[in-house]
Amino acid sequence: MENLLTGNEGLDIETLCEGLMTLHQNIQKLNQKDRSGSKHILIVDDDEAVRDVLCSFLEKRGFTTAAVRDGKSAISFAATHVLDLIFLDIKMPGLDGIETCKKLMLKRRKELALKLFPNTGIIIMTGYEFQEKENDPYLTGAIDVIRKPFDLKDVYLRVKTWFDLESIEDETERAVTYSEKIRPQLVNSKP
Repeated sequence: MENLLTGNEGLDIETLCEGLMTLHQNIQKLNQKDRSGSKHILIVDDDEAVRDVLCSFLEKRGFTTAAVRDGKSAISFAATHVLDLIFLDIKMPGLDGIETCKKLMLKRRKELALKLFPNTGIIIMTGYEFQEKENDPYLTGAIDVIRKPFDLKDVYLRVKTWFDLESIEDETERAVTYSEKIRPQLVNSKP
């Protein structure tokens, strides 16, 4: 492996990069075939009732869901599964939602496996206000915040909007477009 990276075997960095790009494209094609069109959503919350309600609600609408109870489990799960969207609670024992979000984003930027799926959105769930700027979920990479207790219509609106924008490949552009579309809809959906 050392020879491969240093070029001592006649393989230059350009050839290595081309090989990695081909591998990346082949893995994406395989994952698309294996996914059968269903969108995969991870629910991360220490409250079993929240996990059950969200999973049941989303599965009835055709989504594939999984649920874990803490941040450490979310990071492990995300490293081995293709996810389209994550609902992440802030207040959990152990690793809280803000730290989990930061770690998920850092892992995604550092590891090739998570870079293959750069458009996984993270929606923070909370019943609390954010007092400190470093705890602002938007600064950690989250695309949205939903307040508890939440209306399931608002959950669905967020999910649908995120998936309606999946053709936008650039993650920043997709997140900005999502915000531009979701804000007026949420304001207009209030009685």
